[in-house]
Amino acid sequence: MWHHSCLKESVMRHTAWGLLPLALLAAPLMGQYDWRAMTTNLTGTDLIFSTTWTLKGEPYNPYSKLIHYRAGQLRTLRSVLPERDPVAGCVTNHPNLTQPEMSMDGTRYSYTASWTGHDLCMMSTIGEVRRDTGELIHSEKGSIRMSANGRWALFRTGNSYGLTDLETGFQETFVYVDPFNTALFSRAVANDGTVALAKWNPWLFLKRPGLASEAHETPFGTESAAIADSGNFAVLMARSAPPSTKGQIWIADFSSRQMIQAVASDEDHCRWPVLSTDGSRMAFLSTANWLTTNNSRTMQAYMMDLNTGELTQLTKGTNTVVLVAISGDGRTAYTRHEDGSILFVDIEAGQSLEIVPAAPNSIGLTSIVPGSRGVISVQGNRQPTLTLDGVELRIVKVAPWQVEFIAPDSLAIGQHELELSYEGSPFQPFKLQATARDYSPSFQFWNTIPQVWHDEGGTAVYEASPARSGEVIEALLAGLGAVDAEGKTRMAMNWQVYHSGQNQGSSIEVLSSRMSPYEGEEGLYRVKFRLPQISLAGNAALRCTDARDESVTASAVFAVAP
Repeated sequence: MWHHSCLKESVMRHTAWGLLPLALLAAPLMGQYDWRAMTTNLTGTDLIFSTTWTLKGEPYNPYSKLIHYRAGQLRTLRSVLPERDPVAGCVTNHPNLTQPEMSMDGTRYSYTASWTGHDLCMMSTIGEVRRDTGELIHSEKGSIRMSANGRWALFRTGNSYGLTDLETGFQETFVYVDPFNTALFSRAVANDGTVALAKWNPWLFLKRPGLASEAHETPFGTESAAIADSGNFAVLMARSAPPSTKGQIWIADFSSRQMIQAVASDEDHCRWPVLSTDGSRMAFLSTANWLTTNNSRTMQAYMMDLNTGELTQLTKGTNTVVLVAISGDGRTAYTRHEDGSILFVDIEAGQSLEIVPAAPNSIGLTSIVPGSRGVISVQGNRQPTLTLDGVELRIVKVAPWQVEFIAPDSLAIGQHELELSYEGSPFQPFKLQATARDYSPSFQFWNTIPQVWHDEGGTAVYEASPARSGEVIEALLAGLGAVDAEGKTRMAMNWQVYHSGQNQGSSIEVLSSRMSPYEGEEGLYRVKFRLPQISLAGNAALRCTDARDESVTASAVFAVAP
C-alpha cells in the first residue's frame, strides 16, 4: 500500500518538485474522449494523427489512416487500402491505423493496425514501428505503445504484454489483468523500458526490464496512467475518488512510493493527463472555470507547470476538446476537438492556430424517407454540406452530435451515396451508403421526453400533466412517408397503446396524420389520437408499426392517468 496525500487546497510535490499551491474545481463532464490519438515530437514541429478522412487528390480510403502535419502542410504518412475475401466479402487485411506514437526526435513512429469491427473475418491486431522513411523496423501481434526515445515497444494482446528493446533485441512477456481490456491512451513505457499500467482497478502495475513486476494499491480506481519519460513517476487519472472529491489526477512517485494529489475537482472529472519529456509540465482536460474564462463549462485543455503550480488554459470557446498532446519540451501543444478540428497552441506566446478544419471520425446515419426529415450523427456542431447522389440536401438543424436534413420528395427507394464535407477542408467528402425507405417512423424528443401534447391547450404531456381517458393528444414524428396533396399521410400503419402492467396493447383511434404545417417542423409529421379507457395512472407506450412489416416500429413512453 502506497502512502497518499489528499490535499484539497494545495498540490504537493516532494523533493525537487517543489510546492504547487493550487486548488482546482470543475463542473459536470461535457466531452467524450476520441480514441483515435495523436502524437507530437520534442519541439512540436511535427504531428501525427489518425482519421478516417482522405486528403484531396489521393485514393479514397474510408478506413482510418495516419496523417502527418509539418509547417502548415498535411500529407498521408501511411494508408492501407482494404482487401476483401471475394466470397465472404469481408476485409482480410488491417486497414485501420490508430493510436500513433512518435519518438521525440521524429525519426520513428508506431501505430496499431486492425480490421474493421463490422467484418466477420477475424484477424489478430498488429503493432508496427517504422522509420520516418516508412521502413518497417518491428512488427508483432497486439496493440502497441512506444517509448519517447523510440527504443522500447510495448505490445498488448488481451492481458498478455510483450516488451521489446528495438536496439538490443531483448524481449520479455508478462501478464497484467485488465478487466475491461481497454486501450492505452497515454505514454505507457519510459525511455528505460519501465512500464506503468493502471486500468479500472485500484492497483498501479509497475514493470522494469529484467525485474519482477510490482503491484501497488492506490486509494482510488483509475482510468489511465501516463509514465514520465524518465521512468521515475507517472500521472494517474482517477475513476473513483475518496470522499469529498470527485475528479482527480494523482502523481505516483516510484522513488518514495508515495501518491501525491496533483489536481482535485469537487464537481467533475479531470481527464487524460500527458507529460512533457522532462516531466516538468502536464497537460490535461477539464470543464473547470478556474480562470473565469470558461463560463460555458465546455471541456477545455489546461497545462500545469509541476515545478511552480502555474496553470494555463490552452483553449477557449464552446468547441469541446477531446484530446491534448503536449510537445516534449512543453512549449507547444495540439488540441483535438469534438468536430475533428485540430489546433496548434503556442503556450509561450499564448496563441493558437487551426491546422485541421472539422473532420469528424464518428458518423452514423438512420434510414432516409423521401420528403421526411433525416438525421445524421456527426461529432461537433459545425454545419457541413450534405449531398445525396450529387444533389445538395437542405439542412434544417445543427446541434451537438447531429445534423437534421430534408430528403427529396422524388428520392427513389433503395441505396444511395451520401457525402459529407466542410467548406475549406483539405479532405475529400466522406462517403456513406444510405438506404431510402418509404416508411421508417421515429418519434421526436425534448432530450428524453417525447414530443406529445394535449390537444386542448397545446401543453406538453409529462408526469405532472398526464394524458387522461378519452383525451385527444398529438405526437410529432419523422419518417411516416409520402403524403397526398392535402398533406395527409398515405401509408397504412398500425397504432397501439400499451398501459403499465399490461402485456398486450390496445388499439388507439387515429384522428389525423399529416405533414406538419408549422415553421421549424419541416419534414415532420403531426398525428392526433383519442386515448382509450385508462384504468391506472403511470406510463403508457404509444407504438407505431408498419402494417406490411411488423419489425419496422417506433414507440414513445408518456404519462397517463384515469
